[in-house]
Amino acid sequence: MKIVSTNSEFTMDEVSFQFRKIIVLEMSRSLAKSGIPVMDKAANTRKLGQIVNTEITSQIAIYKLMTSELYM
Repeated sequence: MKIVSTNSEFTMDEVSFQFRKIIVLEMSRSLAKSGIPVMDKAANTRKLGQIVNTEITSQIAIYKLMTSELYM
């Protein structure tokens, strides 16, 4: 997924929008492949949180950022 194409400048809003898309995509993928039935997801929020965090962190790492930097 590209953040910047041929533009030499970009806004914080544009970067934030791209990272939101990455986070939503990875969260959806993680929930789908977690193997936890829909009816049990609420009872397994801690486990799901760990799975989602791992997936999102690995994707964000590609861009040389840590997830805590997204909230600054």
